[in-house]
Amino acid sequence: MNNITVKVLEKRCEYKENPLGIDTSKPRFSWKIKALERAAGQAAYNIQVWDEAGKCVWDTGKCESDNTVNVQYEGQALESRREYRWTLKIWDKQGNEYETDEERFETAILEDAEWKAEWIRGGNLLRKEFSADKKIKKSRVYISGLGYYELYINGNKIGDHVLDPAWTDFDQKIYYSVYDVTESVKKGKNAVGVMLGNGRYSPYETTIAKNWHPLKKYGESPVLFYQQYIYYEDGSEDIIVSDLSWKVSDGPIVFDDIYDGERYDARLEKDGWDMPDYDDKDWADASKVDEKMGRLVSQGTFPAVKVIKPRIPVSMTQPQAGVYLYDFGQNFAGWVHLTVQGKPGAVISVHYAELKDEKTGMLCPNTNRNAEALDTYTCKGDGIEIFEPHFTYHGFRYIELRGYPGTPSIDSVQARVVHSSVERIGSFSCGNELINKIHSNYVWTQVSNLHSVPTDCCQRDERMGWVGDAQMSAEAAAYNFDMAQFYSKFEGDIRESQLETGSVAGVSPAYWSCYPADPTYATACVEFPWVVSRYYDDDRIVEESLETMTKWVDYLGSQEDEDGIVSFGLFGDWCPPMHANPVDTPFEITSTWYYCHDALMVSRMAARIGKKDVAQKYREVANKVADAFNRRFLKVDRYSASKFSDEELAEKIKSWLNVLPEDQRPAVMKRYATLYSSSSQTANLLPLWLDITPEENVKDVLETLVQDLEVTRAWHINTGVVGLKFMFDVLIKYGYEDLAYRLITQTSFPSFGYQIEKEGATTLWERWEFLNNDKCFNSHSHPFAGSVDVYFYKILAGLGLDEEVSGFKKIILKPIMSGDLPYASASVNTIRGKVVSAWERNEEELRYKVEVPGNTTAELYIPKNAWDKIEITEGTKCCWNGQNAEDVEGMTYLREEEKYVVYHIEAGNYEFKVIPVK
Repeated sequence: MNNITVKVLEKRCEYKENPLGIDTSKPRFSWKIKALERAAGQAAYNIQVWDEAGKCVWDTGKCESDNTVNVQYEGQALESRREYRWTLKIWDKQGNEYETDEERFETAILEDAEWKAEWIRGGNLLRKEFSADKKIKKSRVYISGLGYYELYINGNKIGDHVLDPAWTDFDQKIYYSVYDVTESVKKGKNAVGVMLGNGRYSPYETTIAKNWHPLKKYGESPVLFYQQYIYYEDGSEDIIVSDLSWKVSDGPIVFDDIYDGERYDARLEKDGWDMPDYDDKDWADASKVDEKMGRLVSQGTFPAVKVIKPRIPVSMTQPQAGVYLYDFGQNFAGWVHLTVQGKPGAVISVHYAELKDEKTGMLCPNTNRNAEALDTYTCKGDGIEIFEPHFTYHGFRYIELRGYPGTPSIDSVQARVVHSSVERIGSFSCGNELINKIHSNYVWTQVSNLHSVPTDCCQRDERMGWVGDAQMSAEAAAYNFDMAQFYSKFEGDIRESQLETGSVAGVSPAYWSCYPADPTYATACVEFPWVVSRYYDDDRIVEESLETMTKWVDYLGSQEDEDGIVSFGLFGDWCPPMHANPVDTPFEITSTWYYCHDALMVSRMAARIGKKDVAQKYREVANKVADAFNRRFLKVDRYSASKFSDEELAEKIKSWLNVLPEDQRPAVMKRYATLYSSSSQTANLLPLWLDITPEENVKDVLETLVQDLEVTRAWHINTGVVGLKFMFDVLIKYGYEDLAYRLITQTSFPSFGYQIEKEGATTLWERWEFLNNDKCFNSHSHPFAGSVDVYFYKILAGLGLDEEVSGFKKIILKPIMSGDLPYASASVNTIRGKVVSAWERNEEELRYKVEVPGNTTAELYIPKNAWDKIEITEGTKCCWNGQNAEDVEGMTYLREEEKYVVYHIEAGNYEFKVIPVK
């Protein structure tokens, strides 16, 4: 090989390295290219796939293409339960050939007819013994247990999943996991043991009774499905399945509930129950499950819930005799790890909450609502004992420990951070600690609410897959985590919950029956395909969801009034300051706007996958709704649902106007218009974001919005979560960078700064205000306000992607240096490779570092930093002398703008220095 110009990284099949148990017949392959030279990249590739017999089942040949994302398998039909090897070869632009290491993927069970197991139940412990009498080559287990399960073979826990399987609507779809248990199975006698928990499959009647909305109950008790294959060296195989020959018994978990916690009595443990030769003569036989069960789907490429990391307490106090309060310094989701030594029957209780009572120092569980959030452990009395709950989780910062034998130390309790194992791909930091804290609070909030579905909260008796909460922060999540498979699964949940009418459920899976969803929520069925397509260049989700999306938009059309307005709603611009329900943005504004928005998004996605007729139809729908929206709500300089004319409004406030000189009255009218005419920040910014405001009205509507932010609200946001999502995009779009920065760094109420600096928040709240009474609802871990994190990455650090080119194929690097911010830095390991945008400045110079991955390009905006005339050097070479551009490798000068010098740049690393020229 001549000069090495690229490096191949992160070869994946269906977004995962060497996946075990994929059940798609057409898996996709992706890899990343790191450019070791400017403009370097892949010019061609070849993929070959080989079966277990060494036969090539797919050979792409040499494909002259720079594509590295989601190359779909088009070979011979894949077989169930088979391991396939795949190799990738690429050629760079100079014709150099690169061989890469061999990768693997293994198929799951691809045909329903291959399932031999039965669904069984009986107790929360189930066991089966079997013999393997020949030399074992390998063994695989295919298992699902509802609500949750833990699998043991010969005394060892299998896998690192917890709270498995992933939550779905179990009537329609049930996930199973595939485990390689080759090392756990031995020649001779073996035993398999499974522990079951209720989860969301079989909640207690008491839990259902006290929940404020009827919970769905699928079965009376937990159930198991188990199928294991043992492959021998001689080519034969055995199969072990769940059937009525299994033995069942109750165990040490005497109570387990998602909301109320777990009660574990170690005295009821059955030593050796998951080992061969255990005496189970007193155990009962398993019974068959009669209820309808959903289809089985592999979660082989879905990020399972796992214990992510431990966390130690930062303090321990004793507010009362026998009561110990542990503070972990951070609100998060998970459970405790307790170490104790006590007499048989001693009961230790662990109560969880987000807050403590500042007056008494005791736990304050008010934000848990009706969730008891209590784990108890009854000692066996056999030396040092360790307890972690198995089938529950909690949202908390504090725990209250009671009943501990003797006096605990701060080391007696640790915690476990638990959430879906999505890969962290993004990082952000800047020179403002408040902004860094907002970012940190968002990240903690988001992961605390990823538990196989994106939940609204993690502490109270809810924890539902509210589709609106999830879609509000979807783009922020995509900057920080690899969400491709997670959101694809959740979109599937939404599809399955849709009614024939087109109505979409408010929560998915539909554990609560909430139909129809508020349009500000149901837009999720459009948002997730858009985000996955845009950020991961993955159109499979669009193809699978197009019918769902069009049915939803058609449903909205069926709800129009004679003027084309959609008025129904439930949440709208949810949780503006000091309110839960929107008070100045009526449902008819947000619902009609989302009708227009969704039709437009459907049109764009349909065009992307070649459905031209669909694209044209819904573009026309969007245009029609935009016209109706403007006819009903546009009042020259503002949007309002009020029927008042300007003259009628003036009459309402004439006592104020009449004392002013006539030339001052228009300004006062504008100032108070939003207060007296059902106008609002949200009502004005939504049409500006969607570009449906007539050109002649844009300036006036924008002035009304800014007037309300700066004057009426004294530099404060006054929106709920809908307006918040679009606020910063609109302000940046129209040049109000410093206003956006002042809003985000505000520290008085309402603001993120108030929550952090005045109230000590470590996560994002549901409400702008601090509420803490037994009648309130204010989750202190609610991710829907996390949409603000996009502003940090895209605007402050300047790391964005082109609106028309998906998957970071074309990158936009355009930092906006607002206020007194001295530096900002962001990196994202995108689907095509790592992108970096990092700048720092002082009075004398600006330095800007960027990294662009192979096979991508970027439009680079080098800031002038408010200097009239600048000189730019890249490395040691001058690329801009204040008037003219100079040639630099990998860079093409495009234009000079008021605040930027703009270049097209190829893949590679660049370091710029900008200085003022007098």
